Amino acid sequence: MIKIRYAEFKDIEQIVDVNLKTWRTTYTGIVNEDFLLKLEMGRDDKVKRSKDNFGKREIEGRKIYDCVATDGENIVGMLTYGKCRDEDKLGLSNCGEVYAIYILKEYQQKGIGKKLINFAIEDLANEN
Repeated sequence: MIKIRYAEFKDIEQIVDVNLKTWRTTYTGIVNEDFLLKLEMGRDDKVKRSKDNFGKREIEGRKIYDCVATDGENIVGMLTYGKCRDEDKLGLSNCGEVYAIYILKEYQQKGIGKKLINFAIEDLANEN
């Protein structure tokens, strides 16, 4: 059964792997192969940066949040979100933004993206 929850520090390596695997399955044949290989070869650096920045990330002064979709102990999707950055939306209490969403190919088309987005909507609504 798929569950949605806040990302935790212990999830970082799996989150990075979901990100890289999703790039591979989504962009093979669209993005230059050398670029995809460079991303994959930089996994350890990405894990280190993610660990160093966990819980203290911001975009334009707005806190960034992460949630994950789990199937048992395995992370199968993730969503990064926060307050909206659009100048014409600033000050609106009900405006959020999805910064990134990644779901493993074998878990796509199963409603996981909708669950992740609903989690983010509820979280941002409760923040006010």
